[in-house]
Amino acid sequence: MLTVFGLPKMQDNIDNFILQLDGAAPHWSATVSPVLTLRDFLLWGYIKDADLTELKHLIAATIDEFDSDTLIRTWEEMDYLL
Repeated sequence: MLTVFGLPKMQDNIDNFILQLDGAAPHWSATVSPVLTLRDFLLWGYIKDADLTELKHLIAATIDEFDSDTLIRTWEEMDYLL
């Protein structure tokens, strides 16, 4: 039925055909320009070092908050799953 009816209909209306396979209700993405401007590069040049340093600090601080029991239980769970 698909090859007899469905496929020819889709080919007839190929300009108006939208296939969505993600299980969500019909939707369309917002139009977003992927163009990076000179301002983007200028701003990134000023903030990237500060942001990267801050990010590394936040990651290290978060890891330091883990207690050894949590890490041991996580490792044992991973070993169990393997």
